[in-house]
Amino acid sequence: MSKERFVKVSTALRDDGVMAELKGAPLAVFLAIALHVDRRGECWPGMTRLAKLTGFNRSSVSRAVGRLEELGLLTVRRRPRPRTNLYIVNRYAEYGHGEWRDPEVSEEHGGSQE
Repeated sequence: MSKERFVKVSTALRDDGVMAELKGAPLAVFLAIALHVDRRGECWPGMTRLAKLTGFNRSSVSRAVGRLEELGLLTVRRRPRPRTNLYIVNRYAEYGHGEWRDPEVSEEHGGSQE
């Protein structure tokens, strides 16, 4: 086991049907932003970094951010250059830290692979 930062993603993302709305770039960008959040649910990765992490170009990332705002998953505080935008993750993901272990999912533990 190692001590590290991690992001918790709620199963409500799936259960609320939001995952179906987050295909392609919006899903990748949401996860990339969520992986940067601090304890307040805020982060500020630049468009270039998000593009590099997701494999989508900057204009696709920008459109994805707009879609995430429309869905209410993100609030974006646009800041003047050279500063990057501030992203606030509103739902479905939060910062975590501590001991992380790979869960062993089994019928015994009530897990599901479906």
